[in-house]
Amino acid sequence: MSEKLYNCIVLPEEWPPQNMAPAAYEPMPVPYLENPPAVIPIDVGGKRPINAC
Repeated sequence: MSEKLYNCIVLPEEWPPQNMAPAAYEPMPVPYLENPPAVIPIDVGGKRPINAC
């Protein structure tokens, strides 16, 4: 099951990725850039409204 972080970013099923080669020079895939949420709140921290995402 995917996990939704406090800033509305949803992690993929496999996180962190297990199939990455440590010596590889290719950039790591960034799931939240491939499938961004509609809004990424920047005022997170402290208290926040429930269901802000």
